[in-house]
Amino acid sequence: MLAEVLQESESIWTRLFTSDFWTGELWTAAFWNQEVAQSSSITLWLLCVGLFGQAMFFSRFLVQWMVSERAKKSVFPMAFWYLSLSGGTILFIYAYQRNDPVIMLGQAVGLIVYTRNVILRRREVEVVED
Repeated sequence: MLAEVLQESESIWTRLFTSDFWTGELWTAAFWNQEVAQSSSITLWLLCVGLFGQAMFFSRFLVQWMVSERAKKSVFPMAFWYLSLSGGTILFIYAYQRNDPVIMLGQAVGLIVYTRNVILRRREVEVVED
């Protein structure tokens, strides 16, 4: 059993780092295998929703990195928290549609933290404006 798992793992890595992967055929097969798609409960629209949510969630790191580089210190701009809320909400919806309690729980806890940080930052702005 272990030998089969290791052989399959080695095969996946070999295929990943061959030039065929980047030409599109293996790329398509790896991420949208028709057999997997037919046996899976995920639909194309749900896959797109999940990927969009993940892209939005990931983009928050890029925003934080760019703003921190400009400021020459670690900074978490409001855009970071809004992207966290938006991406987290979309991923929560995705997890709900997939009936995945693990992702739902993780995103729900995150959404509480992101919401709290937005509230705290807005209070900071109100105090500064007064």
